[in-house]
Amino acid sequence: MLNIIKRYASRVVILVPLVVAACAAPIQFLEKDIEGRYFDAYERPSGFFTQLSDQEKIVGLASVRSEGFGIAPAREINSYLNEVMARLVAAGPVPNASVRAILTANPSPGVVVTGSGLVLVSAGMLLAEEVENEDQLAAMLAHELAHILYQHQETDIYENITQRATQASNLFDNFRSLVSKSEFSNSTTTNYLLGASELTENIIAPNLFTKGQEDDADRLGVDIMVAAGYNLDSVFDTLRFAQARQTRSREANSDKREKEIAQAADQVKSGLNEGDAPGVVEATVNTARKAVGSVKGALFERFGSGYYDPEVRETRLRDYISREHRFVERPVTRDLPWMKQPDGAMATMLNNYRAVREALDAQQGGDLDEAVARIKVAVSWPTETDAYPRWAFSKIREDQGLREQYLQNLTIATRSEEPALKVYLELIGDELAQGRIVEAGKLLDSAAVAVGNPPHLLPARIRYQKLLGNDLEARGLVLNCKATYPKLAAKCEKEFNDAATVARDGAATDALNIKSVQSLEDQIDTPTQEQLSR
Repeated sequence: MLNIIKRYASRVVILVPLVVAACAAPIQFLEKDIEGRYFDAYERPSGFFTQLSDQEKIVGLASVRSEGFGIAPAREINSYLNEVMARLVAAGPVPNASVRAILTANPSPGVVVTGSGLVLVSAGMLLAEEVENEDQLAAMLAHELAHILYQHQETDIYENITQRATQASNLFDNFRSLVSKSEFSNSTTTNYLLGASELTENIIAPNLFTKGQEDDADRLGVDIMVAAGYNLDSVFDTLRFAQARQTRSREANSDKREKEIAQAADQVKSGLNEGDAPGVVEATVNTARKAVGSVKGALFERFGSGYYDPEVRETRLRDYISREHRFVERPVTRDLPWMKQPDGAMATMLNNYRAVREALDAQQGGDLDEAVARIKVAVSWPTETDAYPRWAFSKIREDQGLREQYLQNLTIATRSEEPALKVYLELIGDELAQGRIVEAGKLLDSAAVAVGNPPHLLPARIRYQKLLGNDLEARGLVLNCKATYPKLAAKCEKEFNDAATVARDGAATDALNIKSVQSLEDQIDTPTQEQLSR
């Protein structure tokens, strides 16, 4: 277990340079109150990193690029986020900590921290009107920085839950393998079972911090904000925004997960009643559902008491501030650069992403003309090749029955400064649907290179190369996997052996002829675990 905080330990004197004079409005405070109890009592957890290795940085970025729409290629915004983060880190208890902020193309509001010292701010967060000034942005980043400094994402409960979720995911992977075999010839039964296997992503447990960890991050985050010269009132704005958003998200995801599990169970039951699937499949389904239940059980046991009510959490934080920072005056809040320059690249990029959301809303409402009009705005400067708007344009063209334009938009997205794995999966799925197995394998390799060779793609690449008869390439990938990522070694070897068996049985084409992108995604392990912010 990590040493989180020893509240009554001897105070440790930490000298921290305060970058206030050059970067902030004048602020008056009493010297003894500038940091606060949590800042003073902070003890670096055992094994805490200050500088990541080059490989750790590469793997961390590759995992981000392969999640959803990846990193938003917005240099100005990314540079600005890192300026704010650097100021917070320099003012914090570990001024040389290797922490970096990145804007992702995720359209949903949220902030995520990873084990590789990355704080991911979604484009949706900046579009949700929850960030009105730099001080509010700093409040969010300081809170996530505190989680990283305490290494909350490395705690035992986090590891336990993700391991259980991975076991459940593997069961569904085995499930998918079963239904691809020749004895399940009935298409209805096969489709039902494939539908159940697509629950893989939905059963991965939400990565939650504990109530105590949130308390610690709230308070250390406040101390860091004060040291960096930001306005503490902004903390409460972001706290209220976050609590409201997370409540909505938690309720929606819970309802969705329950419906999907129930729906899949009904489908599987219908398929089994047709008499085409043996009892082993039913046993696999039941075991997988139990695995899902074990994940939920672990969550309930650990988090059953829930977080503090928003009002209670705010009251606790106000009490802490009144004790530790009662003499600190509130400096004038700083404007966000895209608000100061509404016609600049940063503001235009965000407006274009907002147009994507409007286009998809119009598409869902059946107004394709309006959807096309809005998406054409989204693919103008400076987001002409961004993965998110081009992917959305491809879906609208697909809805219009314009196959050539559908593929053209996906191809343009692969030329982005920050290509996204999701786009490549769409193209791979199309190649597979057309029976072009070799082309699909080449695209998978190209995707791996484009997003930085994330380790979780290795098993799928090994399987493809082996099934295509490229034994030398497949074995080379296995050796690379074992040497570089020991934790994946068994998985990589298994993929090689399983593919060898399939190829020997003469079923390679059938095994690769996957009709949906989702089925392909099920073959790819989940990226590096990430921790949702609270």
